[in-house]
Amino acid sequence: MRAIRDCADLPLHWREGTLRSYRLLAGEETLALISFQRLAGTTALAEVAEGRFCFERRGLWLPQVAIRQDDERGEELAIFEPQLWSRDGVLIGLHGPLYRWSRVHERRAEEGEGTVPGPCWEWQDLTERPLLHFNQLICLPHMRMSGVLTIEPAAAGLSLLPLLATLGWYLLVLYEHGATRPLPEVHSPLPH
Repeated sequence: MRAIRDCADLPLHWREGTLRSYRLLAGEETLALISFQRLAGTTALAEVAEGRFCFERRGLWLPQVAIRQDDERGEELAIFEPQLWSRDGVLIGLHGPLYRWSRVHERRAEEGEGTVPGPCWEWQDLTERPLLHFNQLICLPHMRMSGVLTIEPAAAGLSLLPLLATLGWYLLVLYEHGATRPLPEVHSPLPH
């Protein structure tokens, strides 16, 4: 597997495979693979050139995602903590917040025939500078999940680039399958 950073300036596409697996592709070359451990579960392993990560959703009311090195028994590297009334959130490392996850207005993605544009998300630094963009696409007629990943030049050298690229797609898979929390997204204040 080639490193994601080596292909940061190429068109990158996430594609759904079989049995709840997803590949990040540069052309036909696989740069990352996310495999869910059970068909109905939310624990997944992400494999990249630099190693492996385990993503584990935990909690019911406001579920977090624990990120571990290698597998479920590996060292905890960070936690993704969602905001209460949206799916936005923050990636928190051992020494505090690292990056923001935010839904953004649609960006032009390379749409193929039989695809419909879906939601757009991005990783940002703490000053809200965009780093990685995820444009989800709905592939018709099979409804397979796919998307375009765009990496900003400022993000190509980040040591956590492989983690951000795989964690972002993992979160989108959870959103797509309704596994993020029992409450719907709220965009306006509640009436008094």
